[in-house]
Amino acid sequence: MIDDQNKILDDFSRHLRVARGLVPSSVQAYRRHVENFFSWRSGNALDGPVIRQDIEGYLNYCFTRGNGNATRTTHTVALRNYFNFLRYSGIRSDNPVDDLPRARIAKPFMLTFNRDEILRIFGVCDPTTEKGLRDIVFLVLGAFAGFRVSEIKGFSIEQVSDDGKEITLVLPKTKRGAGHEVYIWRAAGIFIRELLIKRVAAGAGTGDPLLVGFYRGDHPRNGRLTAKALDTLIKTLCRRAGVRKPAVKCQMLRATHANDLQHVRGYTLPAIMERLGWANLETAARYLVHRERIHREYRSLHEYWIDFTKVWTTTESPAAESKQAE
Repeated sequence: MIDDQNKILDDFSRHLRVARGLVPSSVQAYRRHVENFFSWRSGNALDGPVIRQDIEGYLNYCFTRGNGNATRTTHTVALRNYFNFLRYSGIRSDNPVDDLPRARIAKPFMLTFNRDEILRIFGVCDPTTEKGLRDIVFLVLGAFAGFRVSEIKGFSIEQVSDDGKEITLVLPKTKRGAGHEVYIWRAAGIFIRELLIKRVAAGAGTGDPLLVGFYRGDHPRNGRLTAKALDTLIKTLCRRAGVRKPAVKCQMLRATHANDLQHVRGYTLPAIMERLGWANLETAARYLVHRERIHREYRSLHEYWIDFTKVWTTTESPAAESKQAE
């Protein structure tokens, strides 16, 4: 019986690796969870076909062992995949884990930067170099447009709509939500225009990334940034700016923008959700502080970020030129 069980587990592991394409560490974790279940079942002298009550009993046992909701959900997912495999292989005709609710996982509230911290982070970027412009535009896409990490690293030159006066960033429709456009006010948009000009002058095409991953000196050397590189970049900029947080992630820029919008007139919850591309209120609840804590409204994002034009005071910087023009 034990040999049969091991053979089934071997076949299950092969299925996860070949048919599902899981990495070895995930395959091992799935198998370990299934083995732990059958070990518990054997220790409780349970025999015969596995039924739903067995699964519920095991999850209750995990609870008494101090497993949290996330861990019990992982057990449930592993067992659901295992019994789906048995059904797929013709060994069983049902799945005892079907319709078994997952334990609710409370997602943590997103950390944010305050305005002073964002301005200090901008301040360590050099707008006179292409690499510095790249870093500034990265911050603009995150803190001023609220883009996801995936949207920043995948952002292409063709997604910038520039009529010579205003900059609009175009996000295509994806599995995560409908496509939409995000307006960027002039003082911030001028940096996007400057970087766009440099990228096109260097021979970049419409489908090429706006943000290049690696620079040697001031010359771009390779393609798109990765999610890991973006997290490393924001950590580096925070360290240089003397901004300290319990944990620094690129996603904090998006959370910062979401909360900043609450200070701007006209940005009701539906408007914020549309700009951020959120589909449900549960996501908004993770990002937004309670509206009652907002004590002042601004007429526009430009007014809210008016000190952004004062970050760079040299005449060589696009910010200074923008300020003089206004």
